[in-house]
Amino acid sequence: MHYSKRGKITVIALLVLLLVVDIPMYMSYLPISTTGHDLVFHLYRIQGIADALRQGQFPVRVQFSQLNGYGYPVSVLYGDLLLYPAGILCLIGLSVTTAYKVFVLLINAATILITFFVGRKMFSSISLGILAAYLWTLAPYRLEDLYLRASVGEYTALMFFPVLAYGLYGIFLRETGEFGFSWLWTTIGCSGIMISHTVSIILVFPVAFVFVIVGLVHNHSIIVWKRLAVSGVISIALTAWFIVPFLDFYKNVNMKVGALTAEEKMDFAALHAIQPSQLFMLFVPMKGASDPAADIAQDMPFGVGWTLLSGVLLFIIAIIMIDGNDQSKNWIKIGIISVMTTGCVLFASTSAFHWHFSRFAIWNEVISIVATIQFPWRLLGVASALLVLIACIGICLLKTANGYRVLAVPVMALMIALCTVEGGVAITTWLQNTEPVGDFSSSEFKPTGNYGVMSGEYLPVNADVNTLIANQSKYPDPVNVSLSSYEKKGATIDLEIADASSNGEITVPLLMYPHYTVRAENAVSQFSLSANRDGVMVIHVPDGYKGHVTVSFVEPVSWRIGETVSMLSLFAIIAGGVRRLFIKAKRQLR
Repeated sequence: MHYSKRGKITVIALLVLLLVVDIPMYMSYLPISTTGHDLVFHLYRIQGIADALRQGQFPVRVQFSQLNGYGYPVSVLYGDLLLYPAGILCLIGLSVTTAYKVFVLLINAATILITFFVGRKMFSSISLGILAAYLWTLAPYRLEDLYLRASVGEYTALMFFPVLAYGLYGIFLRETGEFGFSWLWTTIGCSGIMISHTVSIILVFPVAFVFVIVGLVHNHSIIVWKRLAVSGVISIALTAWFIVPFLDFYKNVNMKVGALTAEEKMDFAALHAIQPSQLFMLFVPMKGASDPAADIAQDMPFGVGWTLLSGVLLFIIAIIMIDGNDQSKNWIKIGIISVMTTGCVLFASTSAFHWHFSRFAIWNEVISIVATIQFPWRLLGVASALLVLIACIGICLLKTANGYRVLAVPVMALMIALCTVEGGVAITTWLQNTEPVGDFSSSEFKPTGNYGVMSGEYLPVNADVNTLIANQSKYPDPVNVSLSSYEKKGATIDLEIADASSNGEITVPLLMYPHYTVRAENAVSQFSLSANRDGVMVIHVPDGYKGHVTVSFVEPVSWRIGETVSMLSLFAIIAGGVRRLFIKAKRQLR
């Protein structure tokens, strides 16, 4: 009966959290920030997935909903596997905006359940699982990612931060006598972040590296090294289907995203570093944009939240009050490392950190890599996750302090109430500064939306978005070539050439990227592909050619090998899990 009552309270608490965080999705329309941000770009991604699947492309690599069908390799460079459900919803008839709302609802629910599970397991406490779920789900930076910026990849990656933390905790502290499953949680965390938002790997890696080094100092047994090795290898294998094409394009395609010099990347990051005072601001309306030219009143809110900051104070007080058993000593060590790491991360997010180009080559080389994150305030996601951990450790220590245990529940209740108020203010003020997205299908080809490519990071380096839009045509432009028929379906173009003279060429409505191939009835070796000054594909036709020509995007063998490795790794994990369950059931029958 006691467990049943506790279970009901848990369900009610998590449902209340879900209802609060989903408030913006109860509108009859999809709200969008008046300052724009990333939402339209991600709606195009969802539509692009749906259209590509409809055309038979799987896995989706090049999308054709953007740029009036010219083909944009956003799926090669921006993991979208977890967006497939939204794309499938569009495929079966839902609008893009409705599919996106369903996606947000699912991400919020998954974030709550994952964080509750992790908190409960790590601290062996249901109440701390609830606290962790509230603090993380309603963390100011997460809400800003979720609603104001609509940064789909980043807030999806945030969902996996607790999973990675739980995996690392298990590798070093939880499972001491057997191989266990900690490697699997670490693998899921790493893989989930990778396929959601590659930039988040740069955000997470330095912090994870610190904890791995400290963990190895604490426990460097052979089994720990094996767990780390297995989690690393399996993470790479599971994501090989994405990593191989990603590296292929980054190495072989001269895109805008890779054209910035180290100095340009560092100066851009320096422009967007925040003022230290902004970290401590309370109840700032969730509106605005990251604009170096704007004053603080027009800037986005960058406060990490007083609830999370109070967790650091709670941790310090708890250290003073506890008796200090072996378990609490471990938590104290983790908490101290977390506080120190959080301080460094928060410092790096501000203008106090030297993001600018310097005369020291080693510094420039290292910081230019970190500056790939573009906006130093993105580090607030990692800092927020650490602050949630610190707050939960503080409560855990308080529960072990003789004479002060009675304070644990009231303090948790107060923190839950405060973070709910902070979250409610953020959500409410954001809704007050939104407008309806409108009918996405009717605005699909408006130049004001940059045709769904935002700044065109993955365009050829010489391509200009505005020029490309102005000069776009849905039809081929032949020179010294006579065409009798033309058909385009996604990445495939079929042409019937009636005649071709010297220097014949056809400019077709496709952006020129690697792995487009030409098939012809004869003289196929004499055909070639190139890009004009806008990055648009030009087919060079041999003199006198007559007949059918097909241009299509064909995945190279290396990509197929990556996909095969990922599939085999997934099957191996599933088979291993089924086998362990079978063995366990067999033992119980004995």
